[in-house]
Amino acid sequence: MSQNYDDFADIVTTNKGVFGDSEAALDPGLKAHDGVEIGILPEGAAFEFRCTGCGKMRRLIIEYAELIALKYFISPHEAFRGPAAGWCQAPTTWRFLPGENHHGLVLRCSMCPYHYPLRLRVNEPEQFLAAARRQNLIDPRTEQAIATHCNAVSQQRRAQR
Repeated sequence: MSQNYDDFADIVTTNKGVFGDSEAALDPGLKAHDGVEIGILPEGAAFEFRCTGCGKMRRLIIEYAELIALKYFISPHEAFRGPAAGWCQAPTTWRFLPGENHHGLVLRCSMCPYHYPLRLRVNEPEQFLAAARRQNLIDPRTEQAIATHCNAVSQQRRAQR
């Protein structure tokens, strides 16, 4: 004898199944795993996220000088060499991904062989800089000097192509 009773009828009715209109069943967990927390600090923009390889929480601070370089489509490791090295303590390497319109961080996790999944849309460096300006975390003269330098490096790169 079988009963034609569905233990999950209430879920199907109210949520339209496991993959309802509002969210998929795994969505909250995936957001917690894939999500990036962002904060504006005196030393730069802070990103907290989980490594996709080992799952450990990672915290990375992108200095404001690096954000200025990214705004000019220059990887900070290229912009802050030689005499300009004093503007950025530990410049990171980024690649511009034109098909996706993102800057992608090229940095491996210290605990596993995976690269960090951090990407910034091309408008995000300026948004972080604007938030820092509103909080008076950036000296306008220093920002202008770094921007002038990054613009010059960008022009040199274009001239070499």
